[in-house]
Amino acid sequence: KGYFFDDYGCDSFIQYLNGAMNAKAEYFTTLNERLINRRDELTSRFGLKIATMEEIAAMAEKERKGYDA
Repeated sequence: KGYFFDDYGCDSFIQYLNGAMNAKAEYFTTLNERLINRRDELTSRFGLKIATMEEIAAMAEKERKGYDA
């Protein structure tokens, strides 16, 4: 198994690279702990930020609360 393979057998690094090359979003969302642990290095190198689903939900909630003010 490769370093960034997830529990389902997918190579998250290849998915991340594809996302970085075709980025129309600010974040790549993943559950892959190895990818998350190296997010600063990967973001610096490839330009696409990495976040967990929980982090994205927290950002959305914070933004929603800002609109409600």
